Amino acid sequence: MIMDINKKFKKSERGIVLYLTILILASMMAISISIATLFIGEFKISGDIQKSMNAVYASDSGLEAALFYARQNPASVDLPDTLCSLAPLLLVLPPNASCVVNITGIGSGVDVVVKSTGTFPVGGFNRKIQAKYQDL
Repeated sequence: MIMDINKKFKKSERGIVLYLTILILASMMAISISIATLFIGEFKISGDIQKSMNAVYASDSGLEAALFYARQNPASVDLPDTLCSLAPLLLVLPPNASCVVNITGIGSGVDVVVKSTGTFPVGGFNRKIQAKYQDL
């Protein structure tokens, strides 16, 4: 009688290791996929930061070129169209980046406002910088 119970118990446990193995592998795969998803998101964010900084560098280069031009030509309100193409000679303009500069208020004793917009086309990043100083 005791033998019969042991045989029934062993028959009912048959295949339990396979089920446990599948359960453990499924949970490990779920954890791995969630970790991989986090890493992919972080890599995308770090790439976007780099592209955004290229737009900031382009904007800063345009601003510095405009300030340099305003100091060299204090009476001129018009900026040359080639100002942002001159920016790489003054500072580093990232490849594929561009800038647009606008100066308002040049004159004696007037607040001069310089606005520069840097664009990095990959991802469509635009960053703006504005500087204000008093022309003496």
